[in-house]
Amino acid sequence: SEYHIFEKASKFACSPKPDTNFYETTVREIMTADVIHTSPEKKLDKCLSLMMKKRIHQLPVLEKERLVGLVTIEDIKRRT
Repeated sequence: SEYHIFEKASKFACSPKPDTNFYETTVREIMTADVIHTSPEKKLDKCLSLMMKKRIHQLPVLEKERLVGLVTIEDIKRRT
């Protein structure tokens, strides 16, 4: 399920800023809309290069505009 894909993302501690109403703020207000992503066929070296260039730690994996997974730097480290 798509919820399982984001299991890693839920493991971080979330501390809202003091001036933020945590219970009233919506995801839309804080989300990144222009998401950097990859495809299942992309080579690991290209993904890692993109992640380093953009200074990000994970990439959503899209296939035909549908989320099919998430690859992280840790995933790549384990495979190399």
